[in-house]
Amino acid sequence: MNDDRAEPRDQPAGRAKLVWSSRRAAEAPLLCALLVIFEFVLAVAVNMYYGPSYAALAVGFVTLALIPFYASYTYVLEPEVLQVHGPFYYVEYRWTEFESWRLSEGELRLVFKQPHRPSVLVLYAPHDMDQALQFVQRYLPSDKLEDRRL
Repeated sequence: MNDDRAEPRDQPAGRAKLVWSSRRAAEAPLLCALLVIFEFVLAVAVNMYYGPSYAALAVGFVTLALIPFYASYTYVLEPEVLQVHGPFYYVEYRWTEFESWRLSEGELRLVFKQPHRPSVLVLYAPHDMDQALQFVQRYLPSDKLEDRRL
């Protein structure tokens, strides 16, 4: 099952919906293998010098830090709202909360209007950037002239 392809959902006219899931780890299998090896070596080294409790603590911290890399995110773009389903959260935004968009290496970044932490929302769509971009262009202008596509 390939979970990082966009799936346009059949909706009544004018109610188009774009849904896709992606995970950064799926795009970099060699990096994933290196991270697993790193965690194993870290656990062994910390276990040898400090004991098993510190080794478990070190591996736990590294694993928590890597959740954004390994986790799967689901994006749902609808005419009224944009939804992001993360590993431990669900967030919904209205299109009126954003002022523009810009492209950045397989990512579509939506820029918030009001001062917001963070200042951009990143949509990761390595395989379906064109579909996501076409959908977003209906509601937001481009941040830069060279990013505008028709």
